[in-house]
Order: sequence, then C-alpha cells, then structure tokens
Amino acid sequence: MNLTPMQHDALLESFNIAVARAAVSLSHLLREEIQISVPDMGFLGLNDATIQLCQLYREEISVVTQFFEGDIQSRAMLITPSSSTRKIVRLAVGDLVTDSDLPEFEEEAIAEVGNILLNACIATLANQLRLDLRSTPPSFVRDDPKNILSGPLVAANDRVLMVHISLTIRNYQIVARLAFLLDARSNSILATALNQLIERYAHGVLAA
Repeated sequence: MNLTPMQHDALLESFNIAVARAAVSLSHLLREEIQISVPDMGFLGLNDATIQLCQLYREEISVVTQFFEGDIQSRAMLITPSSSTRKIVRLAVGDLVTDSDLPEFEEEAIAEVGNILLNACIATLANQLRLDLRSTPPSFVRDDPKNILSGPLVAANDRVLMVHISLTIRNYQIVARLAFLLDARSNSILATALNQLIERYAHGVLAA
C-alpha cells in the first residue's frame, strides 16, 4: 500500500492523537512526565522493514505484541532496544527493587507499557476511521531484530506500517517503533477508511 499525501497526513494525525492519549496514561503509570511524538510513518515490504530494524537496532530488542481482529486483522508490535526497556522498567517499579531482581519484573512492566500504547493507537484508529477492532492480551519477547517480522502467519506480500515514535522521559529519549503487519485485504480496507475520513474532514464532519 502506497499512501497518498492526504492519506499519510490523516493517518499520521490519528497516531499523534493516540500517543498523546497514551502519554497521559504512561505518565500516571511511571509517575513521570512523558512526552511522545510521531515524527513519521510509512508502509514497507517485509524485507525492507527487517533491514530498517537491523540498521536501527544493533542490539537485542524487546517486543510487545498484540493481535487485532475485526474489520482489519493485524499483528501490532511495540519495538524498543532492550537497554531502553530496562530504564522504563526501573521507572515503573521504583527503588524498591534491586538491580539484580529487575529482570523478574521486566516482562510484566514493559508488556503493560506496550498494552497502553498499542491499545491507544487501535482505539483511536477505530474511532477516527469508524472501524470495529478488538485486541488480544499482550505478549513479550526479546530477540534479534532480524527475527521479529517472521513467523508462520506472515505472508510474503504482507506490508508493514512502520510508525516512528520518540519517547522522552527525564530528558532521556527512547527511539522506538510501532509496527503493524497487514495483509492485502486489511490494507485495502484501511485505504478505503482513510479516504472516507478525508471526505468527512472536507465536509467538516470530524470523528469524536
């Protein structure tokens, strides 16, 4: 799927609305002011998306995954470098946990962060694009970047909506990615929904 400029802007605006809402929830969870922005996003083929992840992350990465179904079916992922994940977990659990015990809390804490971010995005997209979308509970894994977009449910012609996000916590910036794996049918439905959203914008009928 190649987005038109108007489709790109409409989708990017939806993601910025979503992460702004997620930032409020994450600020409460981590007891710190968090700023999240979406500088850019775009569609990539599986191979190009994997190359981008391998170039961006030269270390093991942490991935929170949720599956979404309904009008669109997608595997959605929050992808962060593992070194940054540990900083987020430290903020979530505070000073009551020692460094040696921190890994025991990593999966639960980062899964909750991913759950907040991914569900904010999906809820906002569902609202803005008037789609029915439902999610599964999150799962967590650490792996090499080259393995993240593979698996038995991935088809060669699937496309990846790669969303660049920047999280700032205590002047510490985390560069992360939200990746949404979409099949041909879901890409077509998304394009139609974006065109309908643009039409509503043009007539002053905005989503709530």
